[in-house]
Amino acid sequence: MAKHVTLAQIDKVWKAAKNLFVVKEEGKGLSTNDFDNDAKAKLTGVAEGAEKNLINSIKVNGVVLTIDETGAVDVPVEKVTVEEASDEDIDAVLNGTFKA
Repeated sequence: MAKHVTLAQIDKVWKAAKNLFVVKEEGKGLSTNDFDNDAKAKLTGVAEGAEKNLINSIKVNGVVLTIDETGAVDVPVEKVTVEEASDEDIDAVLNGTFKA
């Protein structure tokens, strides 16, 4: 007995196969820009490894410090020798409660 395939079976297989693949659209290829042009331009302008961590100002005890052209800030630190420190200051440093 000969076996045959019906049109309904072929249609069922065809529909299943189409669901497995992306249907090619006329005028589009693998490198087509399907991304919004404004968003693509914005992303293209971002430097590799860039992060948005913008600090507008830094204050120490209410005094605004200068941020140089490299983004660095020189924080002045008052140096105190152990001989000049009080016993209370030394205890506070050791306990983690010292405030300059």
